[in-house]
Amino acid sequence: MIEVNNLTKTRVNKTYLKRVASYVLAREGKRGVGLSIALVSKKRSRELNKIYRGKDSVANVLSFRELEFGLGELVICPAAVRKDLKKYDILFINAVAWMVIHGVLHLLNYTHTTMEKKETACRAYFQ
Repeated sequence: MIEVNNLTKTRVNKTYLKRVASYVLAREGKRGVGLSIALVSKKRSRELNKIYRGKDSVANVLSFRELEFGLGELVICPAAVRKDLKKYDILFINAVAWMVIHGVLHLLNYTHTTMEKKETACRAYFQ
């Protein structure tokens, strides 16, 4: 089961985000694995990033692996994602989908160097 909790005022299509996460999980042979996606404020993202990564900055996505309760949790900051839209020249919903893809791959233990092809393939499917 994939759960999406939007703790911000930003409108997002929860069904779409679930579909993105389900697609990545299915491609990786993890269909049906539990996952939580939380959308949080810049303040909360900064707090979590500082506590868990020692970085005093807002993160666009944080991944917390917790196998006891499924795969884990993604924490996405829509405000941070929105900040990068012009840089990548993509729509907001596509950028949030990218963060879901990126975060799920991290939860599956991929590193930035090993996930590039998988991330690109998944992004292409949802663009």
